[in-house]
Amino acid sequence: MSSHNVVLACFVALILAVVCLSFSGGVPDPRDPVEDQFWSPRANVTVEGGAYSIMGSLTVNDCASQCLQKDACVSFVFLENSGQCSLFEYSMYYTVVNFTGGGTSWYYVRIPVLNDEPVGKAVTYSLEVPTTGVTLTEGSLLRLVFDNNINYLLHNWNLDDLLYPYRQRANYTPNPGQAVGWDTWLPGSGLGLLLMGAAGASRWTTDLEINNRVKDAVQGVLDCRADDGFIMAFEESAITWRENPDYVQSWVTHGLLEAYTSGNTDALSLLRSHWDWFAQCPNIPEIYPPDPSLPAPPPDSGTGHKLYLIYQGIIPHTRLGLSPVGQQEDIEIVQTLYEERWWLKQLAAHNLSAIWQRQYPHNYELTALEAYMDMYILTGDNLYIQAVLGAVEMFRDHWVHVGGSMAINEDISNVRYYPPDTYYIFTGHNNLPTGELCGSVFWIKLHQRLHLLFPDEESFVFEMERTLFNSGIANQPMDHYHLGIRYYSTLHKEKDSPNNELTCCEGQGTRLYGSLPEYLYTIDRRTESPGIYFDIYSASTFIATISSKEVKFQCITDFPYSGDVEITVSTILSTQFSINLRIPTWVSSTVVIYLDGNTIQSADPGTYAKITRAWTTSTITFTLGMAFSAHFYSGYNQIGSYQRWAYKYGPVLLAATGTWTYELDCLIVPVDRSIATNPQAWMIPVEGVPLHFRTADSTIEFLPYFEVGDQLFTVYPIIGNQTDPTCSTVIADDVSSAQLSCPTNGTTIQKVLFASYGMPQGNCASGLSTGDCHSHRSKQVAESHCLGLSSCQVPSLAALYLPDPCEGIPKTLAVQVQCG
Repeated sequence: MSSHNVVLACFVALILAVVCLSFSGGVPDPRDPVEDQFWSPRANVTVEGGAYSIMGSLTVNDCASQCLQKDACVSFVFLENSGQCSLFEYSMYYTVVNFTGGGTSWYYVRIPVLNDEPVGKAVTYSLEVPTTGVTLTEGSLLRLVFDNNINYLLHNWNLDDLLYPYRQRANYTPNPGQAVGWDTWLPGSGLGLLLMGAAGASRWTTDLEINNRVKDAVQGVLDCRADDGFIMAFEESAITWRENPDYVQSWVTHGLLEAYTSGNTDALSLLRSHWDWFAQCPNIPEIYPPDPSLPAPPPDSGTGHKLYLIYQGIIPHTRLGLSPVGQQEDIEIVQTLYEERWWLKQLAAHNLSAIWQRQYPHNYELTALEAYMDMYILTGDNLYIQAVLGAVEMFRDHWVHVGGSMAINEDISNVRYYPPDTYYIFTGHNNLPTGELCGSVFWIKLHQRLHLLFPDEESFVFEMERTLFNSGIANQPMDHYHLGIRYYSTLHKEKDSPNNELTCCEGQGTRLYGSLPEYLYTIDRRTESPGIYFDIYSASTFIATISSKEVKFQCITDFPYSGDVEITVSTILSTQFSINLRIPTWVSSTVVIYLDGNTIQSADPGTYAKITRAWTTSTITFTLGMAFSAHFYSGYNQIGSYQRWAYKYGPVLLAATGTWTYELDCLIVPVDRSIATNPQAWMIPVEGVPLHFRTADSTIEFLPYFEVGDQLFTVYPIIGNQTDPTCSTVIADDVSSAQLSCPTNGTTIQKVLFASYGMPQGNCASGLSTGDCHSHRSKQVAESHCLGLSSCQVPSLAALYLPDPCEGIPKTLAVQVQCG
């Protein structure tokens, strides 16, 4: 426990370090005198609230001393030009000082005493994730992905390169490596990536090479640990730079926690020492949010944080807090440094703008939700779980693609390009695909937590499964030659090229692939109903301890290529427990379950079938009926008035390949659109190739999206002919035009029935209406380009529709005309 004197000394260091860092770019020794030049005069200085004490004719050091001598003082402001010293007492932790003339905000804090009391859990999960004992069967789909991931980790980089920035910071010799990939600007994150994937995988394999790589990586960090406990690869003075405190520290923490889970105890001690350093870091005030006593900012405004994407920095604290070395300080740092209470309340209230109009919207909001889920477990505060459930529902209904990937990207420009239901396949502002793999992994990890809390809510595992198959494993090449991981789950034309540059999505991808076995089963430790949950079916074995007895489960299946499942249960001593079998939502009908050849029960889709008995040796069999489902594309990437549809078979997203129509930049399936919703009427199974289907004329073939390689494809092909050439919608990007024509020869456009530049609602098939964002010049522009012509193009050039109806918001142009 730190002494009061240490706290006061840290406060002096804090104030002076922040001041010097702001003006000189360096970190001064707090024992040195502060030069006046560090306090340049500021005009229009205002402070939120009022000072409780104002003194004059002091130096900056005297001002700091006055604050330290008064228990109520939290912060001070010193004006060099007048010598005025003002003391403030806004909250227990921090205050805000706004320098409106300089356009910046500074945050000062009296560092709280380190609270190293052990943390408890206010809420207990109903289920437990296995951390060992699961073996994926050789030759199965998930085993192929798992093994490919190990090859990716072992053959792309050498350990000296990944340790290079750590050794460089520690002046460690020899240092034979070099900085590679993203480590050149996010130093140390590459080793976090390695540990996330390799340590995760080492829990399930006896592969000596991957296990030794984990051991050597942890030892490398240990060798470079500073005397004060700091372990990162960047300099301590760079803790406030952009994504160092959040992204880099999160990656390293994830990796070391995986290493601890695989049996490396040094990994946990490294983390504890580092985060104890962080809790007393004198630069923390530069990261702090505004005082909570001030009015909460609306979702579409800045929060005063200096750092970019500050919400991604919560997760290492909560994960460490849930570990065996968790301390109260881990909770307090989240609550005082990172937590945005206003945002939690907006999410709990299902306010859609809290997702897409907050500062720097991104699918990384999901990793904050993971952390707030952890905070619910640690504290029991219901606002956390209410916010998580509200956010999950909003994301699911408005920002998740049909295959489970995320329809919202990093909005680095903070222009907010992703209104609800846009479902961009390619974004309108930079033409990049949506579906960052990072967001998919966060989505899986978040729903895994929800499943542990609400074990019989099958919908949470449904989300895990569809995202795993249709985004997660789909982003790994299905061969042994491309040792990389794709950044985006691109849904149209060409898949993203595999990367081996230590990118963020490689980090989360390898983390997912290394942890694949833990998504298949969960363990019920509740005394009233001990047992096993079968969550995602894959050929595997699981040796578990239930009621102090060892039980072996073997799952024999070719899922997802087949819905047939056989489970054998064997234990030496008769053991009473429950087996809970997931019956997925996508199953086509009631499932009949057989025990040792005899019907034992039936179960409906979207439930868990529970079988409780004294088990010795038994066999369970059942079939998950797989069927087609059709999904109409209503998003912003429309092609005229054509209809685009996606198809799934069971949980598997299908991709269409075949003859490409370059004029439309898409595939056209040669069937009447009246049967678009009935694919079983025209999709013919390809003999001998499971999950492959073709059209009657064999011009189009559908295959699992996760099998798509280098060929042209789309998950949203055009079905049938254009619905109505007199109606068109396009993304307003200053280049595209709404193209319209009269279907009957000799007729011309007589009237513009509808025109809206902005955010029109609906589509050509269902009907159009103006939204909240609408330019009143829309109809005038359309009429000037179309009336009296047999065909026309209405440009989406923004200059034609001034004044901008909603600045900073992506727009669509929709036009419908009448011919005669």
